[in-house]
Amino acid sequence: MNNMQKSATILIPDISGFTELFSKTELEFSTGILCELLNELIRVADDDFRVAEIEGDAILFYITGKKLSIDELVRYCLRAYIHFHKYLIKVIARVEDAAAREAAEQLDIKFIAHYGPIAEINISNFFKPVGLPLIQAHYLLKNSIESDAYILITEEFADGQELPEGEASWPESLQWRKGSEEYPVIGTINYYYTLLETSETTRAVNVSKA
Repeated sequence: MNNMQKSATILIPDISGFTELFSKTELEFSTGILCELLNELIRVADDDFRVAEIEGDAILFYITGKKLSIDELVRYCLRAYIHFHKYLIKVIARVEDAAAREAAEQLDIKFIAHYGPIAEINISNFFKPVGLPLIQAHYLLKNSIESDAYILITEEFADGQELPEGEASWPESLQWRKGSEEYPVIGTINYYYTLLETSETTRAVNVSKA
């Protein structure tokens, strides 16, 4: 069993709006869309990312051995966001039922990024990362940000780095705000976040594929 402690970058892309989609559509249809969108998020991820697990409509990525820079992380998040919505447009075009189409149009995506020490345990030849930072990242999926589309970066991840103001693939500057959450047992988590719901989202989605 390999349980040596190592530092890891943790990233969770989480799709919002699937509860409503599942309630308004047939199971085969909603699970088909979920599978396609999750596969697309994995497809555009950097090779360094490892998939630890898929929980419902969220993917837990992690990288050990190096701390991903904020620039690298933001580039992936924006690339994934654009590809997600491009793919969603294609999916919606195939939907004939009005209620299902309306529910699919409400789907969006947020990203939670954290950094800290983890261990990898071997369970029947499956390596599973464990540790407090992973628990903290999962807790952050429930926060006070009033949006379904954003990038959240914890203070631990941002430590020693500057927050980028823009990317070539994104038409508007990234406006970062500070936030904080208080959770039972694990306490306070401070973070920075930038909203991805901008007036130029449509333009961003039409940018040529990265």
